[in-house]
Amino acid sequence: MDLNKLRGVLAEKRITQVKLAKALHLSVKSMNAKLNGKTPITVEEANMIAKIADISNPTEIFFADSVA
Repeated sequence: MDLNKLRGVLAEKRITQVKLAKALHLSVKSMNAKLNGKTPITVEEANMIAKIADISNPTEIFFADSVA
């Protein structure tokens, strides 16, 4: 998963962690942990994030190996 790319897309589309957390029915703390790689993003959450952020090719983000 390429979290840097995901955070970049979210920032570009002005989708805050608060907005994303509400849409996924998570606490902001939980959303932050997911976006920082401390807890995994589930397949269902990835699908919802892709829809919310209108990500045209989610496999580039959610199934990519990040080198960070």
